[in-house]
Amino acid sequence: MAETEASNGDGKTEPTALEKRIYQQVEYYFGDHNLTRDRFLQGEIKKDEGWVPLETLVKFNRLKSMSDDFEVICGALEKSPNGLIEVDEYKTKVRRLPSNPLPKNTEQWRSENKARTVYCKGFHPDDPLDVIQEFFEDKGKVDTVFMRRNEKREFKGSVFATFRSLDEAKKFVDAEGIQYKGEDVIKMFKQEYFNMKAEEKKKRKEEEKRQLEEQEQ
Repeated sequence: MAETEASNGDGKTEPTALEKRIYQQVEYYFGDHNLTRDRFLQGEIKKDEGWVPLETLVKFNRLKSMSDDFEVICGALEKSPNGLIEVDEYKTKVRRLPSNPLPKNTEQWRSENKARTVYCKGFHPDDPLDVIQEFFEDKGKVDTVFMRRNEKREFKGSVFATFRSLDEAKKFVDAEGIQYKGEDVIKMFKQEYFNMKAEEKKKRKEEEKRQLEEQEQ
């Protein structure tokens, strides 16, 4: 069954589920988290005042799996409420809006980024990113959802979600009764999670040392 479009009240149509997935994916490519690390895209945006051909983007597997139709992709981006991506007049290339420049990947920026990142656990191993992004849609503005995986690239059921602001991250962490498919989720700030794992590791080492000493007696 084809997805239908609904008006949002100002004459514009709301994005379909597919369009939402498309603009979220393109915004991920050009977002702070990815673009500060993606050397390939960094090289591409230097070639033409930030513009990247859609011909290049549709070679990326995740976007290609959604659509490789330029009109569909541009139509989706034009319905995004986030104001991050600009489509050129010929609808053949896109760029991050110059008015929203990429922050410098400095220690201060990384620290601020980490401060508004939350650890959240309680998802299912077979959940796709789209479903998890939908979970966060009414939890505040989230810039990036990073799915944590094990050595075999299997989803561990937990994510790091970076909120647009520290206040929104705090609101999510402090909120009570947040559930995913009927089960309470575990949530804490990323730094709290790292501290917890470090403490667990320390206790394991102490216990292993104690057991070894008992064996030697």
